[in-house]
Amino acid sequence: MSREKLQIKDIFMIFGIICEFNPFHKGHRYLIESVKKENDFVICAMSGNFVQRGEFAVYDKYTRAKTAVENGAGIVIEIPGVCSTLSAQGYAKAGVKILDFFQRLFSATAVKRTSVDELRAVADKIKEKDAQIKAELAKGVSYPTARKNAVGSPILDKPNNILAIEYLTYTSLKPTVIKRIGKGHDSDDEEYSASEIRKRLPQSEICTLKNCERAVLYKLRTMTAADFAQIDDV
Repeated sequence: MSREKLQIKDIFMIFGIICEFNPFHKGHRYLIESVKKENDFVICAMSGNFVQRGEFAVYDKYTRAKTAVENGAGIVIEIPGVCSTLSAQGYAKAGVKILDFFQRLFSATAVKRTSVDELRAVADKIKEKDAQIKAELAKGVSYPTARKNAVGSPILDKPNNILAIEYLTYTSLKPTVIKRIGKGHDSDDEEYSASEIRKRLPQSEICTLKNCERAVLYKLRTMTAADFAQIDDV
C-alpha cells in the first residue's frame, strides 16, 4: 500500500448502519449525522422493496437509497428480500453479515436511553436463557413473548432495542449507540416516527399491501400446509 493511501485511510472512519428508511425521516438523518464527521463514510445495509413483517416498502428501494445518499450515506447495499422479511434475528444476521463483509466499524440502530453494556448484558442473558425460552415457546406464545418472559428485561419492550441486541449477537465489530430523538417507535410523531409518517402519506402515491390484496389472497388460498412449511419462520 502506498504512503498516499495510508494517509487517506487515516483521515476518516467508516460506519455501518442497518436500516429500512421506510420512509427516510429526520430521525434517520440525525442518526447519520451523529456518527458521521467530516470525511467519514457511512455504509447502509438497507431492506429492498420488502421490509420486516413482509410488507411493501412505501417507496421503492432506489428512491429510498437515493434519499439516504442525499442525506449523508456513502453507499446503500440491499438486504435481500428473503432476509429482510424475516424476524429480528434473521434480519439482523443478514444485515450484520453485509457489514462484516466490509470489515468496517459498525453502528447499531438508534435507541433510547440505553448503553452498549446494557444491550450486551441482555444479549448474553438471552443466550443463557435458551432452554427457558424454548419452554415458553412450547406453551404456544410467540418468540418475542417467550424471550421477554424468560429474560424479564424492560429493554425488550422497545423494537429498536431488540434489533440492537440481535446486531450485537451476530457481530464482533465495535458498536456505537445513538440516543433516539422524538417520541419513539410507533408513536404519533410525524417527524421522527416512520409508522406515523406512513399513515399520513397519500395511499395512491405509495406501495401498499392493500393494492395487491386480491393477488396475495389468491396465492395464500392455493397453498397447502406443506407449502407454508417451506416458508422461513413458519
